[in-house]
Amino acid sequence: MNPILARELRLRFRDKRSFWLLFGLTLSLCLVAAWIYTDAIGRVGIGVGTSGSVFDPTLERETQTGRELFRFLALGNTFAWLLIAPALTATGLAIERERGLLESLWLSPFRVRSQVLGRLGAALFFLLILQVATLPVYGVAVLLGGVSLADIALSALIIGVGALFGASFGLFCSARSHRASSALGAAFFGIAIWSWAGFSNSQSFVYGLTDWTNFIFAFSHPVSLLWLLLSPNDFAPRGVGATPVSTPDALLFGLCFQILASAFLLFGATRKAAKPLPEARWSEGNVRLKKWKQALDAAKLERQARLEKERASQKVAGALLYELPVEKFVRFKDPLLSREVRGRFRLRQSGFLPSLMRFCTLLIAVSFWLSVLFGAIYDRATSGMLLHFGLLSFGTLAVGVMSSGAIVRERESGTWEGLHLSLLSPREIVRSKWLSPLVTFGYWSVPFLILLPISADFDTLGALIVLVSSLGAVSAWGFFISSRTPHMAAATSWTLVSLLLGLFGVPALITMLGLGSSGSSSYSNYGEVNPNASQILWDFYNPFLAMGHLFERSAFAADWKMQIVVFNLLFNLGVTALLLFLVRARLRKSEA
Repeated sequence: MNPILARELRLRFRDKRSFWLLFGLTLSLCLVAAWIYTDAIGRVGIGVGTSGSVFDPTLERETQTGRELFRFLALGNTFAWLLIAPALTATGLAIERERGLLESLWLSPFRVRSQVLGRLGAALFFLLILQVATLPVYGVAVLLGGVSLADIALSALIIGVGALFGASFGLFCSARSHRASSALGAAFFGIAIWSWAGFSNSQSFVYGLTDWTNFIFAFSHPVSLLWLLLSPNDFAPRGVGATPVSTPDALLFGLCFQILASAFLLFGATRKAAKPLPEARWSEGNVRLKKWKQALDAAKLERQARLEKERASQKVAGALLYELPVEKFVRFKDPLLSREVRGRFRLRQSGFLPSLMRFCTLLIAVSFWLSVLFGAIYDRATSGMLLHFGLLSFGTLAVGVMSSGAIVRERESGTWEGLHLSLLSPREIVRSKWLSPLVTFGYWSVPFLILLPISADFDTLGALIVLVSSLGAVSAWGFFISSRTPHMAAATSWTLVSLLLGLFGVPALITMLGLGSSGSSSYSNYGEVNPNASQILWDFYNPFLAMGHLFERSAFAADWKMQIVVFNLLFNLGVTALLLFLVRARLRKSEA
């Protein structure tokens, strides 16, 4: 047996978090399956067949319920495996390199290919165990009917290939990163961009856009591919003369693309893991930056000399001119808060993928700023909505990543004990650590906040309140996870996965399946029909759905805007206070 595979399997099953993950996943599937079953039973009624004969309502109801339950489980399973697989493999090679143990593996008799395949096999075996644990829930859907053996086989094939691609992508990012946190960030960023492209292009088929670019971006993603397989009517084009999507062609392309991409990623991970990466240096050590700073210093001295000469010739007292560095802007009475915020402006050089990720983020931010600015010329309200949604999306990811390293990074750096023994009380530490990601993102978003006056009305004010309160809750959540994880990789992974699932994954799946209130295209009927409590709680707790209601222009939605802002604010304040209280209690307990 491959020794790397044996070691990874032993470590995986000696960790109690694996069993908690298995228990939590199974429990969540059972609860969701029970909710879907109850909802489907209530929505499916008695009808008449195409020939005019009345069909059996019990049989039809059970068949549709089983079909809907299987579709939700398969789509959710595919999306979950696509997120869990990179999290299992993205930290393997990067942690070995970070601890200085990867060089010893090069000297062992085992090839690098065996090491990479061993880690891949351990991750896929663990996912197989998780899949086996969920089979009884699938059995309920199969027993209800409406699911064929071909659907089961093809769904299992797509889920397996998607897990293979996710694990291979995690190994590829891990082999090209100096640190495990950088590998996790690159892996989740790539999966998020790929998922956004797949879902966006999937919607284009409904409107008759069936060119090859939409086809490639849509059906290279396993969730969109499985969605087409289980619900082909959702891809029926509405345009005149538009051709429907060929399911066999999409299935063949999607499977071939993911298998070939997995082989390419594994080949790249093997080649990169067999040699050392370039040494990571601080940005101050860059030769070009040094020359640029020297040129700025020379220009500054020349300007000062010229001013002194003019002052001496004119004998007039002038104002002292000097350039304000970044540290001058970031100055607080709280020393811990100043240190935390200043540390965010010191970038560290890393591998190719993290550098590419930073460049792409900067390019997206600049493009987003320009689109909002020029879009205000035609439609100020739409530009304001786009600005707030962009700030909420970027802020959720940025604040979540920064807050996840609040405590665990201090432990890894060996500075946590010194901070714990300082004169700062646990309340001050919690306050500074919680505020630092919010203040840092506030500095980063100054160019975007300049554009706020383009939609200055109640919608903008309410959306700004939702934005600030939601980011505060995200910072408290990442801080809470950081206080309960042993290393940075685990903290970043748990924070990103929970945020993606809670804010993006679950609404996307519910929208695709048409379940619950979030599956409807318009919520303006609140003024006509009283919504139930679950509908209000779901729509108002999620900041993206709440912000979407605030920018609705219908007369019915206007009556609910004040309730949306108040409920979302109270909910986020309660969650933030509870999480910070738990972190403070844990710090006090460790201090005692």
